[in-house]
Amino acid sequence: MSNLQILFFNAIIFSILSIYHYWKNRKLNIAFYILAYYSICAWGALLYHEHDLFQYMRGRSTYSIVPFLYLIPVILLFAYPIIKYDNTKITQIETLNCKLFIKLIWAFLVIQIVLYIILLPSFFKAILSSNIGDYRNTTYDDSEIVQFPNYFFNILCRLYMGARNVVILIAAYGLVVIKSHKRLLKIFLVTSLCFPVYIFTAYASRAVMVMTFFFILFIFVFLSVFMDIRLKKKIVAYLILILVPISSAFIFISNSRFGNLATYMFYRYLGESFNNYNTQFFYDLKGNTWGGAYFVFFRKLVGVSSNYKTTREKWEWLDNITGVDTHVFYTFVGGLNIEFGFVGTIIIGLLLSSFMIKKMRPYNALTLPKFIALGMLGYTLVNGAFFFVLQGDWGNLEILFTLLFCFLFTKYRTRKYIYK
Repeated sequence: MSNLQILFFNAIIFSILSIYHYWKNRKLNIAFYILAYYSICAWGALLYHEHDLFQYMRGRSTYSIVPFLYLIPVILLFAYPIIKYDNTKITQIETLNCKLFIKLIWAFLVIQIVLYIILLPSFFKAILSSNIGDYRNTTYDDSEIVQFPNYFFNILCRLYMGARNVVILIAAYGLVVIKSHKRLLKIFLVTSLCFPVYIFTAYASRAVMVMTFFFILFIFVFLSVFMDIRLKKKIVAYLILILVPISSAFIFISNSRFGNLATYMFYRYLGESFNNYNTQFFYDLKGNTWGGAYFVFFRKLVGVSSNYKTTREKWEWLDNITGVDTHVFYTFVGGLNIEFGFVGTIIIGLLLSSFMIKKMRPYNALTLPKFIALGMLGYTLVNGAFFFVLQGDWGNLEILFTLLFCFLFTKYRTRKYIYK
């Protein structure tokens, strides 16, 4: 098979699967959303390869069908709980303990307000920079991009960043099921959605802006079964309003960093993870890090010290262990391959999917713990088209907070339902 045929094979598989999950019941569900998302990225890989600057920038690349015969099934394995749990067939959604939930919201709102104020100087420093691209390159090598008044606020920010996406899911679910305190719930959802974009603007990071938008879309698709047509239209209008500033910021930062290469870099970021996995990863990976790359926080908890202190030292250590260039995207599967190998990744996928499928029963009922678990899996998959997002202190904390809040809301379930 030619290079073009192999890339076409990758794209058409995801496209066929996404179309199948739409036509199966003629409704937009979360399985279609995730598969269509990967389909777009896969077509992006083909367009990237066919771009006029591809060979000039990367040289000649030779593809093989075998890496995709591994990569595609493993992606589907991790996505299987979302594919299995068809949100369009949900008939009931569990209510919440309103008194406890409102107290929790106020606690999160206080934390958000404190962090919004503390991060304000760094936010303005980024947006007022004469060249935000140069600012991004400068801050990348700086271990203290955001300055905190003291150690307490530093820890508070780290903890909240670990919980930020779970908080978004909690806010969205609460707005659907709680009929009182609507103004408070709306404010909480908006502040929760804006915070990741706010803090990562200080880092001049385009990726989080875009990924946050696609995560919001995933949540909207998930909960749309409980919305009437009027509400859906209103939310779509709001999403378009959100997309405008995010797109503007994305284009502004891209043009600042890449200038005339911005178009080429768009195709590269859209699809390169598939190109990279096939041509410079699958056959070249020589060693594994066994938690030393992306799960350092957990290693620290059990007393195992890190093998590096700075970001540059991390990349050098990773490159030496793995034998591949770890600076580029290889999808979330590639990240797990780096840590646990090709077989280990499959075992993790089997265990995770089996556990989640069991816990999702009955499939026609939605509870907040189910929504958090599936929502965080969706978040991981959205980012996972490019890299493994649950890495580092913040990413590892996201795993812990997902488990913590699933346990908390399981313990305080009402077992009362709202029926469609």
